[in-house]
Amino acid sequence: STCTMTKEENDSVVEEFLNNNEGFEIEKITTNHLEEFQENKFGVQIFPSKSFDGFFVAKMKRVK
Repeated sequence: STCTMTKEENDSVVEEFLNNNEGFEIEKITTNHLEEFQENKFGVQIFPSKSFDGFFVAKMKRVK
C-alpha cells in the first residue's frame, strides 16, 4: 500500500514486481463498490474524500 495516487508509485511498481517475480499473482480486493474506491487490474485506488485520504492498495499471493 502507498499513500499516493500516482501510477508510477502504484500500478507501475506492482507490474514491475510481477514481471520480475513469476511466483506471485494479484489477489482481488473486494471494495463493496464504495464511490471513493476504484478497482483496477493491480489493486484498489482510494480517492480523497471527507472520510479518507488518497491511497493505493494491492494484494498479492505467492503461488509457487
